[in-house]
Amino acid sequence: RVFNIIVIIIAVVSFSSLLGSITSALNKLRDMKREQRHQDTLVRMYLQENAVSLDIANRVLDFLKQHRSKYKRDRIHASDVKEFAGMPQSLKIALDAQVYMPLMLFHPFFHAYSLLDEDSLMLVC
Repeated sequence: RVFNIIVIIIAVVSFSSLLGSITSALNKLRDMKREQRHQDTLVRMYLQENAVSLDIANRVLDFLKQHRSKYKRDRIHASDVKEFAGMPQSLKIALDAQVYMPLMLFHPFFHAYSLLDEDSLMLVC
């Protein structure tokens, strides 16, 4: 009789431990998914706020689908989006040019320079 009680207590403790581990793992997975959705939202907001062309935006989103990760402020900066860190340099240059070129062209010097050599101006962005 004592043996049966000890076995039942061990079984209840083991089951509780197993259930706790499963619950903890599910909570961690849910938090990771929530962070991933949040980062996806930040990427889309950044692209929209900075009027990135559909072609570049699709390239960025396609790249990020292949390489996963996810954060919030008043205005989203490229440094806030962790997933941009792993992008190829050529895609980063194209994205920065789409974002910053319209701002730079307000200045007369950069406007004149863009008429002469737009590709070099993209590297300045």
